[in-house]
Amino acid sequence: MRAKSSEDPKHIERSKKKSAHVPQTQVHATTTVPSSNESDISRDDSEMQAQVRNLAYKFYEERGCVDGQDLQDWLKAESIIRKRGNFAA
Repeated sequence: MRAKSSEDPKHIERSKKKSAHVPQTQVHATTTVPSSNESDISRDDSEMQAQVRNLAYKFYEERGCVDGQDLQDWLKAESIIRKRGNFAA
């Protein structure tokens, strides 16, 4: 009986089948550290959202806590807060 060599056609076919694989997608998480300017913008945005949220809730309470106009309340409050402060659009 003859030993299987790397030149044996059957051995080559089997090794091709064994080595066939499906490539997998790898996802690498990246972390970026915001610059001081980005941090200031983020803080301003958070402050603005808090002010808008509070004012929108005030409008909701003034209407007697009737649901259904949350978007209108938010947009009205956002418009007022933007006019008051120096917040970016």
